[in-house]
Amino acid sequence: MKNKSSKKVRSRAEILAEIAALPPSIQGTISSYKCPRKNGPPAVYYNLQYTLNGRNHSKTIPVGMVAEFKDALASGKKLKDLVLELSDADTRLLVEQSSALKKSSRTSS
Repeated sequence: MKNKSSKKVRSRAEILAEIAALPPSIQGTISSYKCPRKNGPPAVYYNLQYTLNGRNHSKTIPVGMVAEFKDALASGKKLKDLVLELSDADTRLLVEQSSALKKSSRTSS
């Protein structure tokens, strides 16, 4: 069983600062396919596959830039985690504000 209380709760500003410091980030997956050739080994090509507005898209990745795209995908996963953490921090902030605005119960006389 995981202990959630051991994780440090960060402020909204700290999370946003970490998001701003991230290198280029992309979402999706990298897939590869081989194209057979008559002479020599098959050529390997890479695609970036992602979903946008409910539709699947694919873009060709230049052969020399596959490592940069893999780094950007790792950064994209970190960005997604930070956005979820930011959402949690905002939820806590809204709950604290709403509890401060609640009316106190009146005692009957």
